[in-house]
Amino acid sequence: MAEDKQTEHFRSLEALITKSDESALVENPWYMLVALVYTVKRKYADLVALSKYVLYRDPSLSVDEKRRILRRIREALYKNGVLYGNPVMINAMLELRKGLDAELFEDTAYRDHKKPLEDLETNGYDVFKRTYGDTTDEVVGLLKNVHPDYPYSALTLIFGPVLGFYDILNPAETSLTMVAALIAFDLPLQAKWHLNGAYRNGATKEEVLSARALIIEVLGANDADIPSLDIA
Repeated sequence: MAEDKQTEHFRSLEALITKSDESALVENPWYMLVALVYTVKRKYADLVALSKYVLYRDPSLSVDEKRRILRRIREALYKNGVLYGNPVMINAMLELRKGLDAELFEDTAYRDHKKPLEDLETNGYDVFKRTYGDTTDEVVGLLKNVHPDYPYSALTLIFGPVLGFYDILNPAETSLTMVAALIAFDLPLQAKWHLNGAYRNGATKEEVLSARALIIEVLGANDADIPSLDIA
């Protein structure tokens, strides 16, 4: 795809997201959703091209603002590595390192690595309950059926410290990035959970549905094959 056509393509994707004034979203999350689709599908060159477009399209952007944008892309990929595979996440991150200016990368940890496990478990359950709502106990029961240790690892080691860290991506943004990863990885059951979770976490119905439409467009998928929001 020639550079001008690729730019046109990215602009058309950005325009697909409907952002409401009442939204919990900080900004249009389109580029993080597209970045996740490219990553899951191992389209690393497209991931780098997308990142360059977002970072360099506006010559007035400061280095700090570019760092903020890249921080959000990296956080989206990192948070969802547990869904689509950490080796794929690692490879995508390494491609970003090779393809973007070194000065834009931050290497100081964002999370508290000494937080007690009890606190992580509490946070994990709070995040889980907020995301799954009145289906929380049903989903926890399902996880117990998967493996007796899985509720512990899911809540304490994944939701607590990773998915439930909101200093970079807030709950609504986190849920929408999860939707992108799950749809791209062809996991309809979990995608439906998190489409509903994105709504519970503050995204409007219009935003959830437009994010779904964006993901379908990037994938070239059939709308009928992709789960949708089922909260009335």
